[in-house]
Amino acid sequence: MHRNARRLFRDALVLLENGRYAGAVSMAILAHEEAAKPLTLGVIATEPNPSPLTALVWPPKRVRKDLWRDFEDHTRKNATALRQHLLVGNFPPDVREVLTKMDHEDMAESYVRLRERCTYVDCVQGAERWSRPEAVIDRDTTVDYLWAIRKSLGRI
Repeated sequence: MHRNARRLFRDALVLLENGRYAGAVSMAILAHEEAAKPLTLGVIATEPNPSPLTALVWPPKRVRKDLWRDFEDHTRKNATALRQHLLVGNFPPDVREVLTKMDHEDMAESYVRLRERCTYVDCVQGAERWSRPEAVIDRDTTVDYLWAIRKSLGRI
């Protein structure tokens, strides 16, 4: 998974160099999601027995099924990677304070929506408003996203 995340991020850099900004962002977000898979698998592997409170609500099989569903959920993978980045990142105290207050779920959801808009032609506000990937993002914003995702991926 780590090797694949590295490959996807390198592909994003190639797309950036060739002016394919939407594709670069989409590929970088895929790398971000791929990098979160081991973290999600770690949660699944270390949760063989749910807490007593969880067990009262759901049987263990249901808990494990929900954990595997997280493995397939793009928003969850992005949120996991963002939280991990906060734990291991080397940030000044003022930056860490801002990052701690951020809603990782909302940010993760915005990554998923951005990846979709950078990948697909889609109707965003009625039949007359179509979103085209090449019109979604510019070079400077692409560089900002790639920088942030690169920081989140850690050493790749």
